[in-house]
This record gives sequence, structure tokens and C-alpha cells, in this order.
Amino acid sequence: KDSSHFARIKLSTGADIALDASESCIVVTGKRANVKKAKVALMGFLDFMFPQQFQTVKVHKTLFKSMGDPAPLADISVKTGASVSLDRDMTWVLVRSEDSDATTKAVTLVEERLAGCEKLNAVFRFETFESWILPIIIGKGGSQIQQLQSENECSIDTYKDEVTVVVSADSEEKVQAAKVALEAIVEQARKECIFIEIPESAIPAFVGKGGSHIKQMSDEYVVEIERVKKHSNLFKVTGKEDAVADAKTAILSWLKTWEANHTGLTIEVEERFIPNVLGKGGETIRSIQ
Repeated sequence: KDSSHFARIKLSTGADIALDASESCIVVTGKRANVKKAKVALMGFLDFMFPQQFQTVKVHKTLFKSMGDPAPLADISVKTGASVSLDRDMTWVLVRSEDSDATTKAVTLVEERLAGCEKLNAVFRFETFESWILPIIIGKGGSQIQQLQSENECSIDTYKDEVTVVVSADSEEKVQAAKVALEAIVEQARKECIFIEIPESAIPAFVGKGGSHIKQMSDEYVVEIERVKKHSNLFKVTGKEDAVADAKTAILSWLKTWEANHTGLTIEVEERFIPNVLGKGGETIRSIQ
């Protein structure tokens, strides 16, 4: 009944929070980020006011599908008498009961359920710059992923935002079989698409005027060479496995030669002369380069 607690949460999170006595619930509204902050603060308050009556079990996003099955959660609720629900927004399972023993028992069962789900799931996490692998796993019109699911009797979900792939099935054997098949696809994809870092100072020569040099190398080795947009000194080389391997050898050989011919030389310049060396808009230093 003391509204000061809710007032403090509202002030610290920016979300509106109120007790709805008619529905016997607490209503939290506002921007999504603010609501999440308020829910965390609210759980801390409820845990302080009602020790052991409100508990949470963290669940990774990739396990939502398995843990979100209402039947097992309902079964845990029936066995313990506690309320059990998955909060996808907070990535946790909320367990609550006026009986602290019931809450504790329910948490134990939820954790056992979570451990079981983890065994029936295989998670592949990729670096951001490897997001190109996901379309290969999916295949044209979803053909590749459908074949994997059919052959291994499993379910495969892709999460583009997290650059993650999750394999799930009803047995560890099926998960393992699908994992091996998926690993083979990823390994082959990495052989047909590589990334090579070129020093910033070598990029103009490597690219060539109007892209002439990389076009020449692309034609010679039958590969595609393109600059990665978000990583200015990273170049992607794609093509058949042997062609990519040959192109990689050629590029590294070119780079070694370039570095040998461009040994660094340091010249100290008084600060007052730096503008003269740079020139207007850097045109003098560019012409020297």
C-alpha cells in the first residue's frame, strides 16, 4: 500500500508502475528499455519484501523455443503449486508462490528442465563479420536448412541479430548428427570465403586505379575480391575452394613484395611545417604518396 516504493522505481527507471488491485497484479508500462529496468528493480523489491516467494531462472534467448513449451512449465506448476512462466523480455523464468518451499522446489525443477533443454540444443555463434555464413546455411529459398532438418530429424533456427544458429531435436543423438552436418557446411563455406587484412597504406596500390588491380587478380584466379564495408582494411575473397586458396597465396605474396619495397622511413618535421607538408585538404601528401 505504500506507493513510495513504486515512486522510487518510476523515478529511477522512467517507467510507470502501479498496483491493479482488481486484477491482483502490478502493471508496468513505458518504453521497452525502461520497462525492463523497472521489472529488474521490482523483482529486487519483491524479493526483499517476500524472501524466497519470487525467484527467477535465467534462460538464454537461444533456448526460448524449448523452454517456452507451456506443457512442461504447467507440469512443474501442478507438481509444486507455484506459478511458473517464461518472460522472454527479461530472459528468465519467473517462479512465485506464497509458500517458499514450493518456490524452491519449482526452481529446482525449472533448472533441471533447463539442463535437459541444453543437452537437446547445439548453439553456433559466429563473429559479426561472419554473418555471410547464415545465408549459406539457409540456402536458396531455405533449401539447405530444410534438407538438414529433414535428414537429421531436427529443428534449426537462425538469429540474424545475434549471428547465431540453434539446432534442437528430441534426442542428443539427433542433435549431434545435425551438429556434425552443419559443421561440415560451415567448414566448407570458410574455405570458399576468406578474409585478408591489407595495411591501410597498401590499399591504394592493392585496389589499383578504379579497382583495376583487384579486378585483374579476380579475373586471373576466378574469384571475387571485394572490400568489407564496415572494415575498411579487410577484403573478402570468394570462389571455389582451390581458386580461393590460390588467390590467397597470390595476395599474400603481393603484400610481402609491397612491404619489402615500402620500408618505413621516419622524418621528424617541426610542428609549424606540418600544414605545408600536408597541403590544402591533404593534396600535397597525397601527391607524394
